[in-house]
This record gives sequence, structure tokens and C-alpha cells, in this order.
Amino acid sequence: MNMPFVSQAQRRYMHAKEPELAEEYESKTPKGKKLPERVQKAPSPMDLAWAYLLKQVPPLPDWSGEDLAALRWIPQRRTSTYHQARPIIGEKLGQPLQFEYQMRQHGREALPGVFDPRIETVSGTWVSPADAMALANPDITSRYSEPHTLLGITESPQYWRPNLLHGYPEGFQYGGYKPEQFVNIPLPNMFGERVRTPAQMQDFALDALQSHDAEGEQKADWFADLGMQPEIRATRWEAERGKPATIDELVERGLVGVLPPLPPTDVRRPPGF
Repeated sequence: MNMPFVSQAQRRYMHAKEPELAEEYESKTPKGKKLPERVQKAPSPMDLAWAYLLKQVPPLPDWSGEDLAALRWIPQRRTSTYHQARPIIGEKLGQPLQFEYQMRQHGREALPGVFDPRIETVSGTWVSPADAMALANPDITSRYSEPHTLLGITESPQYWRPNLLHGYPEGFQYGGYKPEQFVNIPLPNMFGERVRTPAQMQDFALDALQSHDAEGEQKADWFADLGMQPEIRATRWEAERGKPATIDELVERGLVGVLPPLPPTDVRRPPGF
């Protein structure tokens, strides 16, 4: 059964692709009726639920003197979900789980729990130490040239290890951080250049670490004003946590969920066997 046109876009498409059918649609459409350019789709239940959750997230405050324990880059397009933990999934090159396979292939420790048969999925937040060296060696899966937000975090992660590529510490917070533990670090804007991307910050941090002229000293002052030291400070994580948490400790504290045990198997043989 033919229906009237519901939008101008539909009318143009039908006349271009199905002219005979379009005439039948025209006969069902009241003459002179004003049609919208396109029909707006009603939001799905998932869209409505997502919009509700975003309203519950407090706005990300700017840094105002908080003592920073860790840093995290996120693309600006994801700033509205800055606090959300991310699952360690995806076996394609560049995806989180693929990195854990690479760690094992090189004889290094994979993230505890990722390959544990008791655990279905590990979720959390990767971070780096709050210092200039970490920003000079960014470790992110998003594009270096894409505009990012630099997050400061006020709590040390539960687990850390040397990065596979450059050996600098990388930390992981199981289950992620609470929204109130994040602050936005306004990126530097000096010498006529505004830093917007991890690649630009990498150049900025290297100048602060290596240049001894007036420009390099001013860049080093930017880190000092935030309380960031030039060198890697995983020793702070050790001082606060003692040592990286084990998977059993994380399970015991309820930070990692364990799959329910399988029901017992009846191994009795049927009659005649």
C-alpha cells in the first residue's frame, strides 16, 4: 500500500529513482502540504538512557592547586565521558587487548586478570605519572594529532608496570576513578602557540626538559607551577600503594568481578557402559 510523502528528501529521491512509484505517492500526498526537509527520528531508549547518564556526570573542573598523582589524555570528542572506565577488549592491532598479547609475547607481565579464566572482562583507566617526562613520551591509542583534553588525577593507580616500548611507568585503575578525582589541566598557550594535541605537548615537554634558553625555562616553569617534576615519579605510586595490587587482592576487595563457578558435572556412566 502506497503512503504519502513524509519529507522533501524522500520526494526528491523517489522522483529520481522511482518516478512511477513517486507519482502514486504524490496522489496520496495532500496538495499544498508543507513537508519537512527530513524526518527527525525519535530517540531510541538507548539514546534516552545515555542522555540521562551524561546529565548525572558533574562538569569537569579546571585544576586549582590539587596535588596530581597521574595524568590521562582523552580525545576532546570523549570529554563528556571523561570518568568512564574502558574494557580491555579488541584483538586488532592498536586495541587494548592486543597490547596485552604483545606483553606476553615479549615475556612481560600482562595486566592481571585479563587472561584469568575466572574473570570475564577487566575494565579500568590507564594513566601515566604526573610529570614532564610522561608527556614527552605519550602512550595513547587515539591519534597524536587529534585535539585532546589533558586530565589530572588525584589518586595513584592500583597497578603499574614499565611500558613495553619506552620503559616508563604506566598505571591502571581497576574499575576507573570517581568523577571527583579528575581535573582538567588547561593546556599551555605561550610564544604565540596554543597546545591542543599530544603531539604538540610532546614537543613542548621536550623543550622544557632539554632546552636551557629562556623559552625552555618558561616551559619548564609551566610544569613546575602544576607541581609536576621533570623526571618519572612512579616512586610516588610506590609510596602510596606499597606495591602493585595482585589480582587476588583486587578480587577480594570487589574491584574485579569473578564468573560464577560452573555447575558440577555428573561423571557417572549410563547403564551398559
